[in-house]
Amino acid sequence: MKIFLTPILMSLIFITSSFGQERDDSHDIIITVEGWTEEEAYLGYYMGKKTYIADTAKVTNGRVIFDGDEDLDPGMYFLYTPNGVFVEFLVNEDSFSMRSEIGDIVRKMEVLGSTENRLFFDLQRKMAPLTTRANSIREELEGLSGADSLRKAQELSSINEQVTALRRRERDTHSDTYYSQFLNLILRPEIDISRIYSDDYTIRQREFEKYKLNFWNGTDFENRGIYRNPVFENKLNDYLEDLYGSNSASIIQGIKKIFDNPMNKEVFRYIVMTLTNKYAQTKTMGLDAVYVYMVDTFYKSGQAYWIDESTLTKMVENSDRLKPILIGKKAPLFNSVTLDGIRVSNPFSGTNKDYKIVYFYDSSKSESKEAIPMLMDAYRELERQNISVDIISMNLFNDQSNWESFIKETKLGGKILGDPNGISDAEFKYFISSAFQIYILDSNDRIIAKKISVQYADDFILDHVDGL
Repeated sequence: MKIFLTPILMSLIFITSSFGQERDDSHDIIITVEGWTEEEAYLGYYMGKKTYIADTAKVTNGRVIFDGDEDLDPGMYFLYTPNGVFVEFLVNEDSFSMRSEIGDIVRKMEVLGSTENRLFFDLQRKMAPLTTRANSIREELEGLSGADSLRKAQELSSINEQVTALRRRERDTHSDTYYSQFLNLILRPEIDISRIYSDDYTIRQREFEKYKLNFWNGTDFENRGIYRNPVFENKLNDYLEDLYGSNSASIIQGIKKIFDNPMNKEVFRYIVMTLTNKYAQTKTMGLDAVYVYMVDTFYKSGQAYWIDESTLTKMVENSDRLKPILIGKKAPLFNSVTLDGIRVSNPFSGTNKDYKIVYFYDSSKSESKEAIPMLMDAYRELERQNISVDIISMNLFNDQSNWESFIKETKLGGKILGDPNGISDAEFKYFISSAFQIYILDSNDRIIAKKISVQYADDFILDHVDGL
């Protein structure tokens, strides 16, 4: 029920020209604001959601000039001053000027040299009363409930529909402009509500697939300014997270469809880097497979022309280490010893249970000591529910005396393994970097879960049993 009125669209300045205009190797931007007491101003720009400073200039009599011997890359820029003036705008031409007043920059803005900017401010003036009413409704909703709350929510939804319809008209009417491209990044494909809420699953699914297919319609991936704003990244995330869920194989299919589009090399670089970083840092179990896909597809193949050799080597090494421990892979064997010194090369042998909880820990760490009781509680709960399960624990701290004391104190059960002589390769094979990690295996020793919290191990296995 939220209305999507971004600060980017509602607040400030939008300057651009049509795609086909040739650009000189220079720029000249003049901004005058009556009533300014500023002495200095900064010209900044966006790369996705991150901001950078491109230039600094003096303010004289309320006027600042940003000029240089190089052209500016197209995209969203902003004017910023130490006293807090912040003005956003889009650049897709080399020279233009703007004039306004400090008390009402948007409403009183005058522009020379940008037809598209005139369109943009016309849009803001049309949207202003809708924005004001939407903000008022949100405040009213905080103190309402029941039928009154529903009525206000419906009114807010109606405003949202009006705003969306207005943007669509503007986008379609001026389809040959960068202004249209920017609006298109905010908009989403139209949906037939009656089909989405149909009782017929086939009808619902077809509408969803049509929405997915049309998601990037109108997006020009060959325009190098398409990602130089904070809106494109939102659309990219919505596409993968909302339409492809949290399944790595599905997300990879979505990524492949993005790269089916003809693409400017700088746009290609941005998307590859953004998605690689996104899935390198993911906290969602199983999505490290997407990181492996990105490295194998774009970095190992040599397509990542921007990467230096040492960084590439490290990324490939990380990917290669992750690959054997992805969800669905057969758990790697590792060397270990039992408490009485017998060497073990296959830690999973001798266990024929439906599930195995493999627990890597460091007996010198307090976190491991605190986790064991929760692990044993999970084990007992699974046994109580007649789930066939075993625990295989592996201590990575190479001190026999500490290990023995740890086991007595925590009452750790199951198959107990360790590495008192420092000969095990478990830490390397399982890419272990924390005090403890859990892997859950099925009856064929394939990884079905990993790195989950100890207290949720039983819940995961019970859910897995229910899903079979």
